[in-house]
Amino acid sequence: MRPLQIVVGGLVIVVLDLRFDGFDVVVDLIGWILVVKALRLLAVRDRAFAVAAVGAVLGGLGSIVQLVPGLTVGAGVVSVLGAVETLALTVVVVAICTGIARVLAHEPQVVRHARILRATDVALTVVALGLGSSPVLLSAGPTPGTTGWLVGAGAVVLLLGALTFVVLIWFLVFLWRLRDRPELQEQQPVVA
Repeated sequence: MRPLQIVVGGLVIVVLDLRFDGFDVVVDLIGWILVVKALRLLAVRDRAFAVAAVGAVLGGLGSIVQLVPGLTVGAGVVSVLGAVETLALTVVVVAICTGIARVLAHEPQVVRHARILRATDVALTVVALGLGSSPVLLSAGPTPGTTGWLVGAGAVVLLLGALTFVVLIWFLVFLWRLRDRPELQEQQPVVA
């Protein structure tokens, strides 16, 4: 399998959240391990892929908590773990796009696409994490006078969630289209 195919498959596993009776059927850690493995193969092409692998390790560490059956964590811990996974995914997207732009620097259209995708992902992450850390949204409930604002904020959060999903799909399609490029394959050792 090609490295970018493995990355796509691993990220699909991470994003899928199939639960049966409270148990995560598709364990995120497996997806993160696949992503790390594939990115290590590409790290010889550009160091940005090694940075992406570190981001995937961070995502894997954040997902380990999901493996403990019956573990009850507070809302604060869940929020922190969600932020860790969001940041990890952003590091992976940004670093992979950077690596692709460098490796395929001779193809301006691919470079432009990678840069736009990278900037879009960073902007959405900054806004999402900013909203997620908003004191009003983190409060136990609405206070008098904030109910309308919370409803509006909820709509914005839903919109950001949808946009984030669209950007992730865009990223996965981008990787899939580049999966067969010789420049983005594992380097074969030279036999003398």
